[in-house]
Amino acid sequence: MLKIKLGFFLFFLNSLRVLYAQDVVFTLNGSTIQNNEQTKISTGNEINILLGFLSGGAVRANQNFFIKNNQNSFYPISNVTSTVEYANQVYNWFNLSNTDQVIVGYNAVTGANFNGYFNMHFRLNRIRNYAWLAGTYTADLYFRLVSINIFSYIRPDYKKLQINVPGFIDPYITYNQYHFTIDRLDYFRQGFESQLINNISAVHSLPFNFFQKAANNQFSYTKNSTTVNNSGSPISALQVKNTQPNNSNYIRMNTAYQQLGSRLVPVGNLTEYQQRFFISAEDLKRYFLNSGTYSNTLQYRLTSTNLDYPLTKDFPINLSIDVPDLSEMLVKEGQVDLSFDDRIDYQQGVSKEIKGHLTISKTSGFQVSVRANSPYFQMGTSRIPVNILSIGPAQGEQKVLPINAVSTTNQTLINSSQAVIDQQYDIKYSIALKHVPTFIGSTKGTYSTTLIYTLTAQ
Repeated sequence: MLKIKLGFFLFFLNSLRVLYAQDVVFTLNGSTIQNNEQTKISTGNEINILLGFLSGGAVRANQNFFIKNNQNSFYPISNVTSTVEYANQVYNWFNLSNTDQVIVGYNAVTGANFNGYFNMHFRLNRIRNYAWLAGTYTADLYFRLVSINIFSYIRPDYKKLQINVPGFIDPYITYNQYHFTIDRLDYFRQGFESQLINNISAVHSLPFNFFQKAANNQFSYTKNSTTVNNSGSPISALQVKNTQPNNSNYIRMNTAYQQLGSRLVPVGNLTEYQQRFFISAEDLKRYFLNSGTYSNTLQYRLTSTNLDYPLTKDFPINLSIDVPDLSEMLVKEGQVDLSFDDRIDYQQGVSKEIKGHLTISKTSGFQVSVRANSPYFQMGTSRIPVNILSIGPAQGEQKVLPINAVSTTNQTLINSSQAVIDQQYDIKYSIALKHVPTFIGSTKGTYSTTLIYTLTAQ
């Protein structure tokens, strides 16, 4: 009978220990990993030393590293710190190890010495120093009394530390609009390459592939509050590449997802992307020459490559390309001389053709007008009326209008509804035979005036 009663009593004590045992569960998501530490409190612990000598309650881990998939993981048990709390007092922290450390009692690492119920604090430290793959990480803790103890106990005698890392891909964008401005004519000659854009990042416990596409085949075009959805400017004119974390080649955008890279889970679980966009000079001149705003939507996709955790995250970023009204006019040969040197000149008149005399760049329709700054050619006090001068197209030039008599009033020389880049115009200056009598008796010498060319938008 004595043996049966004792067996029942021991079974009852063991049952109590099971009731006291509890797991300490941490969950690491994107925000907790970036916080770099996480603390959990385990309640319901009890120590009672009725009779002992240099005694205390100790804890030890059963391994040096947390276990994942039945093998050691990267995270050492020594990165976990712990302490005890009794009567609202939190004692000294210590690092867990695989050797016994007294937590309550004689020479305790916490400095605690009491009997009764107490809480234990556990803290994961230096979380960002590791690449946390999705899964479950566990470590076993064992508690026992050390030295000489009679009628004493500490319970529970076992706890499991568990770190749950769910499968997640959490993308973040700093701003949801990319705004490029083609504000220099040199872009139309050399191409436009954007500044490096640091906008997209992802906190993730899953490896993933990085995809990108556009929402529409063509940019919408807006000018003066009027929008044309099918502008004729294809999204394929825009090229994109990743420069961080891996440098990829430029690809032309389209409306099907294209992979720009893949990413394993890095230390700290944070991947930051750096992108750059490019439009060639040829594509700028062909598709973005007219001033206005070209708009589209870029769509991004991050897709898990871990087959156990199928996950896809999509997010959009709006894109606008602004082309302001840019103007440039260059004049080749800033001085034009019309010389009456011999009898033939006086009998026939004189002229001079200049190939590529005017070079125009304008991102809208335009006019070029010309006028003289004075009604006369001047030489000292002598003068000749400026209206004897004609300006017009050189031979073969079809885009220049004739001006039969230059005056001090602007007259249209070129009238174009089309934007142009580096368009050259061949110009002819002439004084016709019919005007020779106007100055035949004038004092010999060089008479001059200044012509003013003006480039304006239509």
